[in-house]
Amino acid sequence: MAKIKKKPKKFSKAKEKPIKKENKEGKAQSQKFPNIFRFIPEIKLNSFFIVLSFVFLVVFIVILGIDIVGKLEKRKITINQRVKIETEISSWENIAKKYPGYKDAYLQIGILNYRKQDFKQARKFIDKSLFLDPDFNGALIMKSKIGN
Repeated sequence: MAKIKKKPKKFSKAKEKPIKKENKEGKAQSQKFPNIFRFIPEIKLNSFFIVLSFVFLVVFIVILGIDIVGKLEKRKITINQRVKIETEISSWENIAKKYPGYKDAYLQIGILNYRKQDFKQARKFIDKSLFLDPDFNGALIMKSKIGN
């Protein structure tokens, strides 16, 4: 005996059955079940606000670009000043090596380090200048600017 395989049942969505409701006159009136889905109202985009938003975005990008260009120029100037200060420091250090008792060379190296905001090195070279001449007016002024 051969067993016959049963085919699986196919399930499908049940169709909405209308509810019959009687109105005042006694006639049957069909009514569907309420739909539980929410409808999102259509967003009405006004073309004026779209154009205004686009103009605002363009103006913002232009202002931001101008600001960035200005900052890049300022950075380039600062880098060039630092390079110039470094070359001046190296030339004054060569002079200080060549003439070890020259107090102005140490003072200039101290001033350049102060402009570079390297206060530790500035203090070191100003102290060397004051060691060579304790009454050196320029070194005393710079020492008072730097502090202890």
